Amino acid sequence: TRHLLATRRQLPGESLNEFYRALYTLGRNCSCVAVSATELMELLIRDAYVAGMQSPTIRQLMLERDDLSLTETLTLSSSLEVADQNACFYDPSQASWHASQPPSAAPDLHQACAAGRPDKSTGPRCYFCGFTKHPRPRCPARSTLCKSCGK
Repeated sequence: TRHLLATRRQLPGESLNEFYRALYTLGRNCSCVAVSATELMELLIRDAYVAGMQSPTIRQLMLERDDLSLTETLTLSSSLEVADQNACFYDPSQASWHASQPPSAAPDLHQACAAGRPDKSTGPRCYFCGFTKHPRPRCPARSTLCKSCGK
């Protein structure tokens, strides 16, 4: 319910008093407990992080797990993002991350992934997968074995 509280906006025609009562009701349902300033800051960052996510699929999974700490949220969401990006190598139509990001934010390897082969552009290449150069943590071949040498 913290997400509902953080994202609730005044409705058209709703008075400020009605808006406040709706926020108060949502706040009472948040099961608030006494926390330190650091814990409060982490809760606020976690809520803003989840609310601001581009991927509705990952956001929904994070909202289902509202018991996670900020660190656990960051770890799980990063793992889900990588898994979702790598899913296109099995079936490009199943990857949801590309649809939720503007074209400039989607990594170059997605176009190659959708085509099912390395990109033919003349720019720098990834040593591991052959696609357009990208950060190592986003490389689809980062945890695979080489077919030539077995490493």
